[in-house]
Amino acid sequence: MLGDPPIVLTLLAFRANNTDFAVVTCCHRCHVRRRVWMTSQRDPARYESRAAIVKALACPARLMIVDELAECGERSVQELTAMIGTDGSTVSRHLSTLKNAGVVASRKSGTTVYYRLRMKCIPAFLKCVESMLREDAEMKAHV
Repeated sequence: MLGDPPIVLTLLAFRANNTDFAVVTCCHRCHVRRRVWMTSQRDPARYESRAAIVKALACPARLMIVDELAECGERSVQELTAMIGTDGSTVSRHLSTLKNAGVVASRKSGTTVYYRLRMKCIPAFLKCVESMLREDAEMKAHV
């Protein structure tokens, strides 16, 4: 979105006594979030949490929703339904999956529910994926 301040993400990771520590600071739209957590190196719960988020994104319609929310900030279920071109119950199910994974958040105004992207880092991740896909396509074209 034009006029938004850039996203600043700082990650500090270190290891002490066989335990991984991470400090993440994310500043977006003047909201500063700081999280500190520690995990053992191969903590299965850590990978389960990551997998749940990746699973929630593993659908073209959900990726369209994420792109739309990243670009426009907030959309109602009706607006997202029109954009995707499917029925409202399907879109609601997709939004529920994304919300349960923590990817989106919602607010209700009267009878209308609005959704916004909660994980601001996902568009950057998707740009990285697209960059790699383009690079792979270019390499295949030159072979």
